[in-house]
Order: sequence, then C-alpha cells, then structure tokens
Amino acid sequence: MDHFLSCEVGSVFGCKGKIDFYVDKLDWAIELLRDGEDMEDHKARFGPSGDYEEIVLYAKSIAIIDIRSIGILDTRIEAKKVLGKKEDFIYMSCSENFDGFKIECLGKETVTIRFKN
Repeated sequence: MDHFLSCEVGSVFGCKGKIDFYVDKLDWAIELLRDGEDMEDHKARFGPSGDYEEIVLYAKSIAIIDIRSIGILDTRIEAKKVLGKKEDFIYMSCSENFDGFKIECLGKETVTIRFKN
C-alpha cells in the first residue's frame, strides 16, 4: 500500500493552523518540536478550540515528536534525559557522535538504534 505524506496541511481540514505532516490512508497527524520547547502549546493545538481541532476528527493517531539535540559545547554523551513522559509525545535523541539515537514514549519500551560503520 502506498502512503502519501503531506507537509504543512491544514486548510483541507478547515483548520486555522498547519500541522507539520499528515499521512493519508493511515490518518496520522504528526507535529514536530525541538528540545521540549513549547510542549504544552503543541499539545493544546490538538485540543478543543486548538489550531488542529478539526484534524483530530479525521486522524486515527496523533504524535508530537520532540527531537532532542546535543549542543556543540555540551560534554554529555547523549541528549538531555526525558523526565515525565507525556501522552502523544515521542522523544528522539541522538548520541554525542551521532552513531545512533534513542526513541522513548509513555508506556512503551525505549528503543536504541545504532548505526553500523
């Protein structure tokens, strides 16, 4: 089955906002954020009277993907640890030398993926 990924979608649903990605046939609504910035605002966009309120009527699943990074001057070996995981959020973080990344979400086992040389 082919799936079409639409970027910056909103008007087709009659929304006042534009969601980052929508996957048709699967009916997935995907929003991106970085380093936990404005988490509550991103979540509120899917709520009653939120920017994506209409999309929720069509989407079978929503995901807010929080991409965690390591700054150039950081001495950590991986991105800042996620504390207090929230529903509908998926947390992705890279290792210091970008040889892998970790995926975490509420109620699911953490997955670590390493790239081969």
